[in-house]
Amino acid sequence: MTNAPRTLYGCVIRVILVDRDRRALPGWAYPTRGGIVARLLAALALMALFAVPVSAAADEIAVVSKASDGHSRQPSVSGDGRYVAFESRAGNLVPDDYNGEYDVFVTDRVKGTITRVSTAANGEEADEASEMPTISADGRYVAFASVATNLVPGDTNDVLDVFVKDLVTGAVVRANVTASGAQVDNVGDFPRISADGRHVSFTSYSPDLVPGDTNNNADGFVKNLDTGEISLVTTNSDGSQWHHPHNAIYPISADGRRVTFQNARREVFVKDMSTGALTRIATAAEQPSISADGTKVAFSSKGDVHVVDLTTGERTRVTNGDGGSRTPSVGANRVVFDSAATNLVPGDTNGQIDVFVKDLGTGALTRVSVAASGAQANSWANEAAISADGRVVAFTSDATNLVPGDANSKTDVFATH
Repeated sequence: MTNAPRTLYGCVIRVILVDRDRRALPGWAYPTRGGIVARLLAALALMALFAVPVSAAADEIAVVSKASDGHSRQPSVSGDGRYVAFESRAGNLVPDDYNGEYDVFVTDRVKGTITRVSTAANGEEADEASEMPTISADGRYVAFASVATNLVPGDTNDVLDVFVKDLVTGAVVRANVTASGAQVDNVGDFPRISADGRHVSFTSYSPDLVPGDTNNNADGFVKNLDTGEISLVTTNSDGSQWHHPHNAIYPISADGRRVTFQNARREVFVKDMSTGALTRIATAAEQPSISADGTKVAFSSKGDVHVVDLTTGERTRVTNGDGGSRTPSVGANRVVFDSAATNLVPGDTNGQIDVFVKDLGTGALTRVSVAASGAQANSWANEAAISADGRVVAFTSDATNLVPGDANSKTDVFATH
């Protein structure tokens, strides 16, 4: 799989696998998850579903997408690394997958089971493609983008929308809607869900999601799934609108308070959604990622990966390589990224983009896109994601030698720790 164009909602979107930065419920009120009894029942159901502890061995590497008959990519990892969400064109991961489209799936790495996420509440499969999954810390909620028209009732806008699936109840809600639940007529994309599953950030060109949106640019928004409230991310500290064109993902802290993003001038910012404060933390930078606790932001700049500690303001250069290091994902005290550099670790001679992990405490740098034997990958690896606790890394690769018997000739999603 290379840079093949993909067609969604009548437009061509080019997927570049070394860059994750790709790329409106009708009169439907957002259900709340309030109420003591409702919460207790949900908690009991969640415990029953997710009761088995993580027990994978150290340095284990496994195929998350199994022996799929279609390309798989875009992994997102739960807080402890047990669950990995991903998108796949495969038709053999679950029974009765007949739509021939990219769908969103979740693999339980302990039980070895795969669940299709991109279905309606009644289990009906999506009638169009779904992509860009992002999973909550406990693995219960998955947000994703889809062109499908049958995931929620009354979806008639015929554009890419952002949905959230509750894997315990099966309920599906649409996030890129107004506070009253009205759908909009422009794209919602690049979803990111908070670790607590209560907030979803996304990009939209729609001027109708919040009052007073008049800048005619793509903006970032955060949806509170409990209350239905929607907030504009891309404003100045005084609340005035931005007029800089941009189109980026909006990684969000665990509690939904802090959101990080970049603009078209390659400046990286952090927005405090509680106070409205906007802080620029880097220039000549892109592809930001924020830790679950909201204290660290990682980004790429001039071919290297950097991390800023928001509590101290200290900036650390994670890499000093001879090739492009990019697309970082930060968790706990470790940051994962992909790089074409050949001098980050000894013996890197495969001439491929590889995935690396840097321990911010010890400084140790490890290449993780290798076989359990230590053999180098025989093809590229990228799109890395790390669990909040920093122990599990998932990534996409075209390599055929990372695990024994990988003979499907497809791009796969792998997990290692």
